[in-house]
Amino acid sequence: MFQPDNPTSVKSLAQAEQVASRLGLIIRASPVRGDDEIEAAIADLSREGVDGVDIEPVLPFTSYPEETGELLLKYRIPAISELRRIAEHGGLLSYGPNAFDAMRRLAYFVDRILKGTKPADLPVEQATRLELVVNMKNAAVLGLTIPSILARAAEVIE
Repeated sequence: MFQPDNPTSVKSLAQAEQVASRLGLIIRASPVRGDDEIEAAIADLSREGVDGVDIEPVLPFTSYPEETGELLLKYRIPAISELRRIAEHGGLLSYGPNAFDAMRRLAYFVDRILKGTKPADLPVEQATRLELVVNMKNAAVLGLTIPSILARAAEVIE
């Protein structure tokens, strides 16, 4: 599921399609522009019998992670995302940067700018630590067993 007006989301989809073609997998792109389209998109994916969904970490999903997660569970679709809150509320797992760490780094940059550093003079940073969160409660509702990936999880939600 992606936001078709977001260039990063569109590029991510293109990369996923390239990998999927090499692996013999089929990608069913599900564009969602606003929160009013989330449930219809999830219902469509459910009717099509998809095996799982990747939720891009962009609007509208970043603004409605709880609702998105709950709908995924309601329609019984296993989902992954960088958005931890989706995994907490109905998704199967999340893998991405720790939001608290990212906000702490953001505060550092705001401090530097307020002290006179030009934004163009600040380095571009990338997350150095990613965390895997697995929601075993949602896995049980979906009738899924999670293999050895649990040993790598930063957190397991029971």
